[in-house]
Amino acid sequence: MKTTAIIILSTCLLALIVCYLVFKLKGKAKDALLDQPLFAISKNGFLGFVIGDQFDFVWARITHLGLATQKEMLDYKKDMEAKQMFGIGSNTIKVATNKFEEIDYISLGFDAGNNLNSIMVYVNNKPNTMIKDYLMEIRDKYAKILGEPNMVNSDITCQWMFKGVMIVLFYANNQITLHIHN
Repeated sequence: MKTTAIIILSTCLLALIVCYLVFKLKGKAKDALLDQPLFAISKNGFLGFVIGDQFDFVWARITHLGLATQKEMLDYKKDMEAKQMFGIGSNTIKVATNKFEEIDYISLGFDAGNNLNSIMVYVNNKPNTMIKDYLMEIRDKYAKILGEPNMVNSDITCQWMFKGVMIVLFYANNQITLHIHN
């Protein structure tokens, strides 16, 4: 009887330790993602948003990452409902305004079927660095993640193409912009 109780108690303790470690690791993964969000890029998305994601999933991800305040989210929902009443499709969400040091804001665009079809990341200029130098720094880090760009236009545009997704990093109007779209 004592042996059975000890085994059950040990198993419960082990399960608690495993659960604690899993939650700690999940928190660290999210923190790491948000520590350097500009480099949370993949061949089909950014910050865990993937081209083709449904609107509801994107909305849940915005909430999960804290990319919009409750007030911003309520304002957006009201705006979206009003536009739908008049038959005007609202297809862009602006999030993460001044949330990250290196990102001014992120714009998420949706097609007529409410699928994510565009991610635009507007990059803040890096202090004490020429914009074109910063673009090359970002490009070099992206090349480590995505491979070398398929196209480079001088020192102002780099483009990667993957199955159904195009990633363009460019410099225009004194701003570095990342555009991921289908």
